[in-house]
Amino acid sequence: MMKLKLLVCCHKEDTKVENEYYIPIHVGKSNSDKDLHITGDNSGDNISHKNGSYCELTGMYWAWKNLKDTDYIGLCHYRRYFDFSDPKFSLPSKVINTNSFNKLEFGIPENIKKELQSGTVILPRTESSKLSLYAEYCIGHYSEDIKIVESVINKLEDKRYSTAYDKVMYDNNEFFPYNMFLMSWKEYDKYCSWLFTVLEEVESLIDISDYNPYQKRIFGFMAERLLNVYVAANNLTVKEYPVLFVSNDKHETSIYPLHKLRRIINKISSKYASPKKNP
Repeated sequence: MMKLKLLVCCHKEDTKVENEYYIPIHVGKSNSDKDLHITGDNSGDNISHKNGSYCELTGMYWAWKNLKDTDYIGLCHYRRYFDFSDPKFSLPSKVINTNSFNKLEFGIPENIKKELQSGTVILPRTESSKLSLYAEYCIGHYSEDIKIVESVINKLEDKRYSTAYDKVMYDNNEFFPYNMFLMSWKEYDKYCSWLFTVLEEVESLIDISDYNPYQKRIFGFMAERLLNVYVAANNLTVKEYPVLFVSNDKHETSIYPLHKLRRIINKISSKYASPKKNP
């Protein structure tokens, strides 16, 4: 059997996938009074207490430090999964209701296993806006924060990352969203070593004590962009797959905060040209 684990990040009792490949993990367990009867991210070496600002990254960190005997590792969310059923699906995502979701069988198809064994990284289908990723971040969050990320990356000895950052953030309007991925453990170890080193330095330079709960999710938002920087800097082979959303049936659009932001940004961007980096 392929030694592969896909983390299913959860923070409340809800529908989710759990089988030989998919492992539900309670992210932010140390801050929660709930018992979801699943693995928590608060054992061993962990940053569970930072979940309010690191989001699903606390589960990612836990797996990096504590998960053993795994050759391939991935991350998805309790209502957001890779859709491996139809690789030719033309849209980046689709929505199903809970009843339909509960009838599905989730496994890892043979073609996915072969792609992983060849060194391919599985990522969500790219999404885009009319503005650069840098401009989009500045509109949705605080511009000074992303400038600090840039300054930290520019100080790294490996200049591949500063070159990739400029390309991804200033000269590009597409990215792989949601911090979802599936890759070899070897690549995951390299990615986590780089990502958490960068975020730890950024965290030491930003005071988020006055941020509202949404903006306090800052390091999860940053990681969404930084995954794209890492992929570009390391010239990784990527295969994109659509994302399957499970609606909450009562407020279906609530699972699309990023899409809502994109609609706002696209309206604003009609007045402006796509910005480039200032000299």
